[in-house]
Amino acid sequence: MGFVIETRGAPNPSCDYLSSPIKVGNQYLCDTGLPYATMDWTWQNPNLTGVFIRLRWDEVNPRPGVYDWTAMDREIEKAVRQGKLYSLSFKAGSKGTPQWIFDPAIAGANVVKRLTFQDDDDENGCGVVMTLGSPADPNFRKLYNVLFIGPASF
Repeated sequence: MGFVIETRGAPNPSCDYLSSPIKVGNQYLCDTGLPYATMDWTWQNPNLTGVFIRLRWDEVNPRPGVYDWTAMDREIEKAVRQGKLYSLSFKAGSKGTPQWIFDPAIAGANVVKRLTFQDDDDENGCGVVMTLGSPADPNFRKLYNVLFIGPASF
């Protein structure tokens, strides 16, 4: 979800002040905005010259050959209207890699080998378990790069 800045005491807030993850003075963030939306504050701030648009691969490309560019188009159009520069990336990883790339029935000859890792950032070994595709796997690179150069090149 995207974030929205709310002011404490304003009518009809999009979330409760007490449940907000971040509070500064009488303002707080709510995670009730459109997915991947840049906050309106960013567009309105004359001191910011650009934005970083980061989309999830699994949301943009939920199935082979199926793409949803809605969020990307919306954010790029906002950047252009506001005269802001933008950078664009597609996130893969624990939240971002489409699961269909691991399924031979869907990915066919381009199936990616599953790699399972546990993020062990504490002494108890209680990290998050992740199933990822290796960027060193030629099929992973092939499927991921279709986002940038299109399927006709393969």
